[in-house]
Amino acid sequence: MKTHSATLRKIGDTLNSGDTKGAVIAVTVALLIISTVVAGYYIVVHPTPEGYTNIFVLDAQGKAVNYTDRLVVNENYTFNVGVENHMGQSLPCEVQVKLTNETISLFPAEMASIKSYSKTLANGERWEIPITVSLQETGSHSIVFELWIQENAGTLEFSGNAVIRKVDVVQS
Repeated sequence: MKTHSATLRKIGDTLNSGDTKGAVIAVTVALLIISTVVAGYYIVVHPTPEGYTNIFVLDAQGKAVNYTDRLVVNENYTFNVGVENHMGQSLPCEVQVKLTNETISLFPAEMASIKSYSKTLANGERWEIPITVSLQETGSHSIVFELWIQENAGTLEFSGNAVIRKVDVVQS
């Protein structure tokens, strides 16, 4: 404690005051400078984060633990797909479901969707969709869930968000 007091007195002496009032003024000035620097950082340097959307797939129990990776031909499987809107405004969204047995290297996947689901989400809203899929051919397949959004009037644009579930389809 004596060290802090001596330091404050030195600062006060530097301000040509020599008493404890000078130390109080020095500390106040230092706190104002620090506060200004911190506030400046958050106002100027650290802009507010951009809005974002999110798409995710959960297992049949609504968790991210027991994903089905082996399907039986012509049987129905349900994937719980979730979409979140954090864009700061209501946003028309569409989830497109696509199916392929080829490797996907670019998005959006260049194939027609087999199903699509649409809804306008309020800012901060979460939409969960049970999507049932049945595959008719054996082999390795990718089920693609793409999120499309309507930012400009009337035009759906790929959001850059997609989830791929790779599955092996077998005979029963």
